[in-house]
Amino acid sequence: MAEIKDGILGGVHGTVGTVVGFMWRGRYFIRSKPSKSHKLATEAQVLQRSKLGVLSSFVSKFKDFINEHYPQALLNNKMATGKEQLISMLMKEGIVNVEGEPCIDIAKVLVSIGPLPPAVIKKINQLKTGRIKVQWDNSITNVLTKNTDRLSIIAYRESLDLVAEISAIAKREDRYVHFDLPKEWKEGKVHFWSVWKSADDKVISTSAYHGITQLGDNSEQLIEEGKSQESYSELENEVLVAEKREVIKLSVSTKREDVKEKEPLDIEQHKEPEKVGLIENISKKKWAPPGFYGSEKSRDKEVVPLGENAARSVLEAMPPSLDSD
Repeated sequence: MAEIKDGILGGVHGTVGTVVGFMWRGRYFIRSKPSKSHKLATEAQVLQRSKLGVLSSFVSKFKDFINEHYPQALLNNKMATGKEQLISMLMKEGIVNVEGEPCIDIAKVLVSIGPLPPAVIKKINQLKTGRIKVQWDNSITNVLTKNTDRLSIIAYRESLDLVAEISAIAKREDRYVHFDLPKEWKEGKVHFWSVWKSADDKVISTSAYHGITQLGDNSEQLIEEGKSQESYSELENEVLVAEKREVIKLSVSTKREDVKEKEPLDIEQHKEPEKVGLIENISKKKWAPPGFYGSEKSRDKEVVPLGENAARSVLEAMPPSLDSD
């Protein structure tokens, strides 16, 4: 049965008798219905068909979210949807053989692709109340990251083969959040992916896979393990702090144990030098007249004024020359 989406003059999708309508590169075509082949498929063909069947069934569960959070891209010279892009990627590197059966490597499944840096998810675990706690770190930032970026969680339940989307449950600045899973998800293994989107939904991040969280009876055990890990990390931090304090004490201390103390030097006490009296040179000049300089005792005597006939200079004191008239 065929479908005409755009009226009687529109393109045909599907089979009409022996004719098949389809669209290729944005244009509508029809072709004859292929006849059934009676040839046996080769091992490579069987393996390839098995891979494609497993991937198509799994990716279809995320189809709406993936198509909305994948950028437009050309695949085999035509525009491909997010689902087609993901199937193509997983066909190349997302399939592993387990006992001869193709299985999906879920860690390589990307439910979104975008340039926004994601926050680093530190822990996802189930609380005693049954709620899921997610805690993250905001150390990775750039010009695109904002405190108002929103966190969305994609959860896949293995046993039920169901997918749940929990959208915009917290802001980047919150650093942690508690949320609820569907009520029927009481136990079993759940896979989680995180996706960050800007407040206006124009910029998204590439999804990050966070492994398996066991729900139900083992949740308390997981919580206790988480507490023990936290207590161990706290103890380790205390040891590191104590070691740093010891290092600081050693660096501040001026006394070093590895250096031997020097023996005290035998130094004699300082002696003041003996006072030496200076002898004044009182020798008189030969050319000076007698009594010109006077004696030492005369220095302490009062100065007697000179008489009228007393010599007032050396020239006056000298005797007159014989040659003078």
